[in-house]
Amino acid sequence: MKKLMFPVFCSLFLGVMMGYYLFHEYDSTVKIKPVFQETSEKVYFFQLGVYSDLESVQNSTRSFTNYIYALEDSQYHVYVALTKSSKNVEKIKGYFEKKGYDIYVKEMVLSDEEYLEKLEQYDQVLEQTSEEEAIENVIAKIVTAYKEMVIDRGKNETDSQTGTS
Repeated sequence: MKKLMFPVFCSLFLGVMMGYYLFHEYDSTVKIKPVFQETSEKVYFFQLGVYSDLESVQNSTRSFTNYIYALEDSQYHVYVALTKSSKNVEKIKGYFEKKGYDIYVKEMVLSDEEYLEKLEQYDQVLEQTSEEEAIENVIAKIVTAYKEMVIDRGKNETDSQTGTS
């Protein structure tokens, strides 16, 4: 019996030591990075209105040179500005209200990294200005960039995937 105690004790001791070593070999503070990392950020869209047909959209947006519309739930939602910055929300909303428009701010999530970087640059410029003409120009550039970088590129990618142009 004494002859078996020493090998059993050694085996248990070695097993515990190896388990302790292996358990502490893994660093629990290391963050695992996903292979496909998609950046999504909250963006504030400034909605001018909701319309039932495209003709109503065109009639109501005659005074706007830059706007975006999206078909959501069988209705056309018209957006006239975007921002990532919560600081700029009141500035942009105030700009449109001063012009006589009722604007609804809608939060959405965008994942186009290139556009989000561009929007951040425009937001920085917008934060530093209070002149109406400058605000108008920046808003126009934001909407134009959205059309080119998100909407048009999305159409091109869809066309290339389906084989149409």
